[in-house]
Amino acid sequence: MRIAKYIFLLLLLLFIAFIVFVATQPNSFDYKSEKTINTPKNTVFQYINNYKNWNNWYPDLNSKIKISLSEIPSGEGAFMQWNETKIMTTNVYLNDSIFQVKEEGDKKYDLYWKFDGNGAETKVTWGIKGDLSFKEKLVAFFRGGNEFLYTSKLEQGLEDINDYLVNEITNYNILINGVINNHASYYIKQKDSSSTADFPIKTNKALQNVQDFVKQNDIVINGDAFIQFAGWSLQEPLYFAACVPIEEEILTTPLSDITGHYQEEYSALKITLKGSYYHRKEAWEKGMNFITENEEYTLDKNNFISEIRKKDRSNTTNPSEFITEILIPVTYKNGTPKAVTTKPVATPKPMIVPKKDTVN
Repeated sequence: MRIAKYIFLLLLLLFIAFIVFVATQPNSFDYKSEKTINTPKNTVFQYINNYKNWNNWYPDLNSKIKISLSEIPSGEGAFMQWNETKIMTTNVYLNDSIFQVKEEGDKKYDLYWKFDGNGAETKVTWGIKGDLSFKEKLVAFFRGGNEFLYTSKLEQGLEDINDYLVNEITNYNILINGVINNHASYYIKQKDSSSTADFPIKTNKALQNVQDFVKQNDIVINGDAFIQFAGWSLQEPLYFAACVPIEEEILTTPLSDITGHYQEEYSALKITLKGSYYHRKEAWEKGMNFITENEEYTLDKNNFISEIRKKDRSNTTNPSEFITEILIPVTYKNGTPKAVTTKPVATPKPMIVPKKDTVN
């Protein structure tokens, strides 16, 4: 009987010691994992910033789980949710970092991303931090600790992002279509400038501004939106204009950063890039080399190089499926005149939307 009593007291002391041990474990955690991805920083940032892509790599998701997304799936305020879990973006710093909150039942965690690198490689850091209740610390003890549980998921997610992006970026095709006639048209544009890294984001924003302007003023669009370049190379900074072709000439207020223009018909070498914008420079170089080696054409620097986005992020989340048509203006070396076109007759449509001039 006395031995049983001692054993009971010993077990009680061990139990108390165990409870004290668990209770004195850290009340919070911060685990992270890093991965160098052989993909440009802007591409990695844009991919992770958009919740439409998370089903491709997020460890807790699969094709059988039904997820809900916010109307705008990227940027501050965007969210995704499934079952009792919700992840919402709280802060975004362009091409640098992303901060999110994950709510899982009555538990709440912070997710964070950091992007570092130049050129073709990006070091991505993905972390999670939060507070632990006694129950969670107890469960973690019997599981061998929370760190392995969390870091294994972080590592798997980064590995899947790497596999997807590397495959998507390396899958591309450049086709020289030949010289075409680009028809005359009216168009509106908004000018801006950008670094190479920020170019996709800045152009998307400028195109959205012009398209919103079109809707607000009931303007009839007459073709595909395009990017017009002020220079003849892709050296930084890139000066460009987001443009939308329209049916009628318009007049804007002097201080408006969106202006109306007319483009006469011109000849251009058409190049089709299927794949990520990362290969734009190679497509330009192939086009320039084609013109240089051609005996019939030379560059026409009275016009602008343009890029028409036939298929972009508004149509697909896969960079390998993007389709961009590049038009490099050319003229005939032997002086053969271009087709003469008459400027279309249209009733000027004045715009009454005053805007502060923010043109770079």
